[in-house]
Amino acid sequence: MDKTMHPARTRWAIPIALAATLCLALAGPVAATAQARPFGGYTQPATEASGPPADCPAGALIRYTATAEGFFRHLGLVDFTITHCTFVDLATGAGTVEDGLVTMVAANGDTLRMTHHGTFQLTPWPNPTSNNPRLFWVVIGGTGRFADATGSGEASVTSDLLSGVTTSDWWGTIAY
Repeated sequence: MDKTMHPARTRWAIPIALAATLCLALAGPVAATAQARPFGGYTQPATEASGPPADCPAGALIRYTATAEGFFRHLGLVDFTITHCTFVDLATGAGTVEDGLVTMVAANGDTLRMTHHGTFQLTPWPNPTSNNPRLFWVVIGGTGRFADATGSGEASVTSDLLSGVTTSDWWGTIAY
């Protein structure tokens, strides 16, 4: 039996081997895409420190700032900071929050940052005792495992204006 390759087989062997080599060489590692997953959590009573709206757009009533502790999926216990410009129609008690920023710092030091905006109604108006804003948030990144994070969702906030106690519940999705 002749051990040499048949000439027809030789003609195709080299191009096929070359094509296979090129395919393997050009098929670099496939980047994993971050998968959206449920996100949520809550904050406990916050320490509020509202001040003049110096860095807010014209018409803002106050620059609201609060710090709190909370617990969030994918972060665990967090130090939580929120700030935004607050606008209120003094005739109706209807209000909005704009130019908001949230920063959460996990126990390991990773941070998650979000922008937010929302609406609220002071109730009962004209003698407000509490307000219940609905916030809409978007993840803008962070540090550590959240450096390229994305996501969005909502938050429900309860603030007692007389006692200064604010709590919040957050839900949505996050990808990192």
